[in-house]
Amino acid sequence: MPPSFLLSVDLGTSHAVAVLRWPDGRTRPLLFDGQPVLPVGVFCDEAGELHVGRDAIRRA
Repeated sequence: MPPSFLLSVDLGTSHAVAVLRWPDGRTRPLLFDGQPVLPVGVFCDEAGELHVGRDAIRRA
């Protein structure tokens, strides 16, 4: 089987982190709005609209 790209995601209780591995073994974290971690919070506003990630943190 030829080497391929691999995506690994760590979904924690408050943040998610993702790393991409190239076929040659190099790794690189994926950035979310320029940051290597993404908040996994969810916020429901008064209108019932759901907001996720950094938007949820800001609105909370």
